[in-house]
Amino acid sequence: MPNIKISIDNCIDCPKFKSERHYTSDSFEMVFEQTCSLIGKRIAYVDACEKQPDIPEWCPILVKD
Repeated sequence: MPNIKISIDNCIDCPKFKSERHYTSDSFEMVFEQTCSLIGKRIAYVDACEKQPDIPEWCPILVKD
């Protein structure tokens, strides 16, 4: 099987990235639960206005140079 490498800055650009709205008791909050669909592990809870977190060290497809 051929290998394809892509360069990304955060998980949003990853094809295995999944984001779903996470509802809180504050109706004005817009929070998203970000998960890796490849292994089903949560990456972070991110508010809509926050900076996206870096790629986690445990990423299963991370290739370190």
